[in-house]
Amino acid sequence: MLAVEKISSMRYLVVILLAISFVLLFSNLFGKHSATISSDWLNFGVSLFALVFSLAISVKTGKTGNHGKAWILLALCLAFWFVGERIWMVSELVYGEKPWPSPADYFWLVGYFFFFAFSYYYVKPFRKSISKKMIVLATVVPIVVMGATIYVTADSNSDLDMYEKILANSYPVLDSVSLVPVILGLAIFFRGAVHFTWILLFLGMFCFVVSDLGYLYFSLDDSYYTGHPIDIPYLWAYTLFAYGIMGYLRVFSNKDKSREIKY
Repeated sequence: MLAVEKISSMRYLVVILLAISFVLLFSNLFGKHSATISSDWLNFGVSLFALVFSLAISVKTGKTGNHGKAWILLALCLAFWFVGERIWMVSELVYGEKPWPSPADYFWLVGYFFFFAFSYYYVKPFRKSISKKMIVLATVVPIVVMGATIYVTADSNSDLDMYEKILANSYPVLDSVSLVPVILGLAIFFRGAVHFTWILLFLGMFCFVVSDLGYLYFSLDDSYYTGHPIDIPYLWAYTLFAYGIMGYLRVFSNKDKSREIKY
């Protein structure tokens, strides 16, 4: 019965991810403005769900233990990113201004550090499952990605002032560093140490990295706009976060029910 529920749950996730993709791609048929509106509102919905679920799990687990601390840090991360998303959305849809650079960047950049702290506490209990090869892979891949990204964007950013150059390059650097816990988390999952719904959190971060790097690439020739198809993995990321946290809440609820039955 439990296996059937897991399969059904994954099917719902696939349907949601496909629906998000369809809505964004379909809205592009009606022009960039329609795509921008669709992307901003889809972003509002999925990021809100992710934030609400993260707050719920933080209240449920409390602040004790590594995972308790991890969920609080993830909630702070998603809270900062949610504020950043809303600043971007309001700047674009209400004031008709170019959202970059803007105060939203500060919220996004701070959010990364809460994600790194979350990853540390989340992975810490599984440190015995982490081999030296995994550490080498988790270090080399981000360095290569970081170096390649900075090299490609270096000449293209020549028309930016120093502040904008630093800000623009902050994202590929932080995204590359984010790959370290992502790779370790995926490796731990394939060793059978964690549940699939939990690894969705790291898959979500991987989607952020893909979308951010895509954003930089398409921005080089000014072809990016909010609602561009490269935003799809960005929207998937929040969805995977929400779904992963929701899966953990189910596990927690089942444990509570087991205790009730036992006693």
